[in-house]
Amino acid sequence: SMGKYGFTNRAIDGISLTISSLTFTIKSQGFKASVFLPTLDIYSTAPNGQKVDTLTLTRLRNTTKGHILLFKEIFWPNARIEASSTDNNSPGTSIRFIVNSCRMRISMKKNLQDSTMITSRVMIHFDDLLSVLNDAQLKSALNTYKEIIELMDRASEQRKRIVEDKFTGKPKILFPI
Repeated sequence: SMGKYGFTNRAIDGISLTISSLTFTIKSQGFKASVFLPTLDIYSTAPNGQKVDTLTLTRLRNTTKGHILLFKEIFWPNARIEASSTDNNSPGTSIRFIVNSCRMRISMKKNLQDSTMITSRVMIHFDDLLSVLNDAQLKSALNTYKEIIELMDRASEQRKRIVEDKFTGKPKILFPI
């Protein structure tokens, strides 16, 4: 246990960050993707998503229920995304996207007693998503989408098993994603 939600937690949760030039790669059995972000800003927001000068406006504390809601936004002005299926029947079918003005809003609920994350919600908004696809690339995109959905479903099932283990007291058994 990390202890009660206190000053250190508030300071960490209130950190703003700017990253210049971020590239990352995602690999799975069914697809691979790379993302390039020239700049990335992470900051706290009010519940309505507005930037504010005072950090106290970026969280809602409910002492009766013992939790706190925190609000963050990740913004990047543009991104280049390249994804492809690892299906051997579709060689050379990578798809490329240019994305303009992207925002990811994150709401988190934390326990005030031990600072653990209870739940979170992520919403992503793209102003523009540009790409030109041929038939093979569209198939690759659909296969990639299907693989991502399957990974999300398996992660959700794994999380449910872990939560069940907390309540039953049984040892946690983690299954690979």
